[in-house]
Amino acid sequence: MYREFRRKFRDTRSFGDTISKDVTGPFGQCGIVSPKLRRRPPARYRAEFRRRRGKDMWVWHIVIAAFLAAIAYAFLPHRAAAAEPLVGPAKVVSGDTLEVAGQVVRLHGIAAPEMDQSCRDAAGKIYKCGHAAMRRLFLYVGADPVRCAVTDLGSEDKVPTGHLIARCEVKSYFRKTKVGATRGEWFDVARELVLTGFVLADPKDGAVYAVDETQARAAGEGLWAGTFEVPWEWRKGK
Repeated sequence: MYREFRRKFRDTRSFGDTISKDVTGPFGQCGIVSPKLRRRPPARYRAEFRRRRGKDMWVWHIVIAAFLAAIAYAFLPHRAAAAEPLVGPAKVVSGDTLEVAGQVVRLHGIAAPEMDQSCRDAAGKIYKCGHAAMRRLFLYVGADPVRCAVTDLGSEDKVPTGHLIARCEVKSYFRKTKVGATRGEWFDVARELVLTGFVLADPKDGAVYAVDETQARAAGEGLWAGTFEVPWEWRKGK
């Protein structure tokens, strides 16, 4: 493009007489133009150059964006398989977090007390409510595989990098659970935890469990039997 404009400048008499000659270099024949042509070109040529350059730049923007996206995709392999359901044996990490098939998963829509958070029961006795929520979740996770549908790839404001957010189902070992599942039936473990009062509906993405939380509070289940500080407010004080 610059050579095209240089040719126009060379043909423009307003730039004065031009002195040019062809020389042969290591990359073929090229022109040498008089220093007179190095003066600032007229406004009409500058405007045309900016217009053409603007039309070409959006192509480079797309190329650069695609290149950066490819790098991000390559360095975050867990995101490639995030759309597929996770099925496998599970380990309990905390009251609202599991490790399923080697992938750390936070249960969608709920917030459990932190592991070092203390609450008071109905008698006013202090206990570690984060451990209580973890033990409750452990009751539902048995030897059978857990199946999880990923709802969010996670972000720094929700979970640590590399963790996923998912709705998980487990197979019931009880005669009947709070959600109504009988022995051998699959049920939403997050909803069960909310109904038993050991976790809360997350204010950010737990609207689906708001009715269940109201029911647990009215019945005085779990945390609602005593006094406690909601987990998100407790974390702010740390």
